[in-house]
Amino acid sequence: MFRVITFLLTLFLMLYTGCASQQAPGGGPEDKTGPLLVAQTIVDGATDLQPNENLIFHFSEVLDPLSVKKAVTLFPLNRTEIEVKVRRNRVIIKPKPAWDESLIYLLLLDRSISDLRRNNTQSPLSLAFSTGKKIPQTHLSGYVSGLKKGEEATIILSQSADSLYQKVLYRTQANEFALWSLKRVPEGVYY
Repeated sequence: MFRVITFLLTLFLMLYTGCASQQAPGGGPEDKTGPLLVAQTIVDGATDLQPNENLIFHFSEVLDPLSVKKAVTLFPLNRTEIEVKVRRNRVIIKPKPAWDESLIYLLLLDRSISDLRRNNTQSPLSLAFSTGKKIPQTHLSGYVSGLKKGEEATIILSQSADSLYQKVLYRTQANEFALWSLKRVPEGVYY
């Protein structure tokens, strides 16, 4: 009887303590810096992307998976479905089923990506890539006047001055210094 109770108690303790949950490590000074992008498998302006090629981004610390999934936007919107996976400090973006042929994409990883202590990244990552052979060399940038430290600002490009009733074509965010930039968008008139 003693062996049975010992076995059940040991089994219970193993199951109870074996449940994994993501949480910030204890000890040491408080972490107040957000994750930094340290490596990626694609560069801004890449061409000839393979139809099933995954995009992988490595960050300096373990990420909050929910924050990542909310922070990823692919333009043009609703053109190619993607799956976003988070593996500790890696973000893997895979096309479902494949990237469209000869299309220019703009990928935005916005500032809401955070680590396990809810520290956000300081700048959005915006990169363009193409499944074709060419990509535009255009560059739009600006400054958001009156933006206070810690505040966020979203910049959108639309084909109409009244963007509430038109489809958003491209979107980015200002960084911590209120600067924003969009590279390699197709030439055109935007509002």
